[in-house]
Amino acid sequence: MDDNFIDAGSRVCELEGLSGAPVWDDNADANGLLGVFTSAYGATALLSKTYVTKAQQLRAIMKERFGVLIERKLEGIPEEDVAGVEFQPITFDGCIEPVGKSEGEKWIDEQLSGLRCIIEDLKLQKAIDRGNELIQDSRYSDLSKESRRKIKQHLLYCYEITDMDNEFEQLEAQMRAEGLIKGHDVLRELTRTFMRKQFHETIEAAQHYIDELDEPKNQNLLSFAKAFRLLAMAYTEDLAVEDTIGKLLDENEKFIYPTDEIEDEALVYQMIGYVYGEHYHDYVNSVRFINRSYRVGYDSIVLESLGAAYYGLAMHDAIRSLLSILVIG
Repeated sequence: MDDNFIDAGSRVCELEGLSGAPVWDDNADANGLLGVFTSAYGATALLSKTYVTKAQQLRAIMKERFGVLIERKLEGIPEEDVAGVEFQPITFDGCIEPVGKSEGEKWIDEQLSGLRCIIEDLKLQKAIDRGNELIQDSRYSDLSKESRRKIKQHLLYCYEITDMDNEFEQLEAQMRAEGLIKGHDVLRELTRTFMRKQFHETIEAAQHYIDELDEPKNQNLLSFAKAFRLLAMAYTEDLAVEDTIGKLLDENEKFIYPTDEIEDEALVYQMIGYVYGEHYHDYVNSVRFINRSYRVGYDSIVLESLGAAYYGLAMHDAIRSLLSILVIG
């Protein structure tokens, strides 16, 4: 299966009757969609080299082009292991609102979607190489400030999760020099300090953004800052769960602060799940919220956290069983 982002303009031969057909996982026990046929070299699918757009890329295409979020599910995960209300899918009404964009902005939108797919597929070195190629492209200098910032934020993310600290700091300094960010990148500072257990620094960074007088504020960042501040205080103030996580969720276990898109909530659910397990030792809710994060989000790195949460739950259950045996004995 080809892992390049779909480019309709490069089709050599569209498969008559097959283009858009699903490609299923070769597993009799599960209906897993791997992707769809897009194009081929040769006259037929059987006698040619065919190209397939992967399901992960289809999610990005549907969200970017039509505003439709396709929820992910892991085989074998029961619904009781997932926090939150039942998912309400967004349906496409057939109308596409035209957006006036320059050719350069249309180009970078396509490239950013492709870059996002590479990151979601955890091909991080490939994503880093691709991001640097975009920066070196002759069209980069003509892009809007926001588009240039987005490219470099994708790179910051890759550097962060691969622990490339020197590259991270160099790029962040470059972004400050270009006026793309002020100080530190807010979201990256919140996540880096929190995962390094520098909770006082997390609270300070969050409070600084909340109190900042510059308007308008990014609504997502403001909501994230409020969430990270409370979650960090679970450690620094040793607060009860109802005073931290409890203040971030409504009665349906949905994040109370507004975000631009439902998938933006995925990071908060992941961090809530982490704090439930790592700090409060509530491994059941840890699993539930990290599963919720995977369902609505695009970041596959969350699977590492989910594996750790299930391990914690299994160890907790094993210890309880052993203690009950010892008590009975």
